Amino acid sequence: MSISRREFVQLGLAGALAAGSGPVVAATTRLYGEIPARTLKILILGGTGFIGPHMVREAQGRGHTITLFNRGKSNPDLFSDVETLIGDRDGNLQALEGRKWDVVIDNSGYLPRLVGDSARLLAEAVDHYLFISTISVYASFGQRFMDETAALKVLEDQGSEEIEKYYGELKVLCEQVVQETLPGRNTIIRPGLIAGPGDHTDRLSYWPIRVSRGGQMLAPGDGSDFMQWVDARDLAQFAIRCIEREITGIYNAVRPAAAYTIGDMIEDSRVISGVKDLEVEWIPVDFLASQEIHPFANLPAWVPSSPASEFSGVFTVSGAAGVAKGLRARAATETIADTLAWWHTLPEERRNPIRAGISAEKEAEVLAAWAKENSDA
Repeated sequence: MSISRREFVQLGLAGALAAGSGPVVAATTRLYGEIPARTLKILILGGTGFIGPHMVREAQGRGHTITLFNRGKSNPDLFSDVETLIGDRDGNLQALEGRKWDVVIDNSGYLPRLVGDSARLLAEAVDHYLFISTISVYASFGQRFMDETAALKVLEDQGSEEIEKYYGELKVLCEQVVQETLPGRNTIIRPGLIAGPGDHTDRLSYWPIRVSRGGQMLAPGDGSDFMQWVDARDLAQFAIRCIEREITGIYNAVRPAAAYTIGDMIEDSRVISGVKDLEVEWIPVDFLASQEIHPFANLPAWVPSSPASEFSGVFTVSGAAGVAKGLRARAATETIADTLAWWHTLPEERRNPIRAGISAEKEAEVLAAWAKENSDA
């Protein structure tokens, strides 16, 4: 089954975009309990979207001093105890001039022109530049267990700044400008799909939320397709670990490859939510396509992982290099449980409708068509 370019671009956006709104849940420091060798002055470009707040809280919990730089539009009252410099990466960096920090964490860089502006301005103001990129930089996902040496995308439309169309290609160029501007003083982290409390996309969240509603539920394939993500709190902890230990280089940030399936997700979600009346109907991929149900576009955080698929490697990316430097992944059940707990704290207008997945009406329509297909057979 094929996935359109637009649908696959959406996959990349799910893996790295940090903008968003709504309440977030604090990161924990349980994975890295050691005392940092020194406290740092950290500048975060962004900081109030999805992954930023987890990084702020992780850093605060470890005694570091934080400064945020953003436009003051997303959750402006989230961190009243943190210095916030107001500006805009597109032409208004004046608030950063004349200041010094130990390290900058760039969570909000999507265009090489703007990343270049901040990198050049901060090259003499910081010792270390950590850039959050994405696994969408890779040129192909046709093979499993790709590592950081895999070929990268090339922007054919030189000069384009169409983020939705060229998300991965532009991130490649952002990485390059950071590496060129601060050679030997940079860290590039390439997250996969980012999940956990605070997720504004609802993509991975769709599955435990849908399971918790119970009833007859549409599920794709036979339950064996792999799922892979990084909990936003684990991403935050790894980022802070890198800057504390001056770890440089390029690292994929993902859970273990080929270790967890969509069947596992649904069963774990059933147990955690305590739902009693769930009836899962596994429906073949080809039939779903005939009903205009496609990976990621309609059923988020899922792609067929058959070795024959051109996207079989999307959720089997190797995170071994990061693990060797201390990247850790909390149990999938913890991410599921905490995401459901966070979800139920949100106001009704945020939860309804959910921002990803198929509607209850479309799900019922496809389930009815599948039942008819089986009865006719």
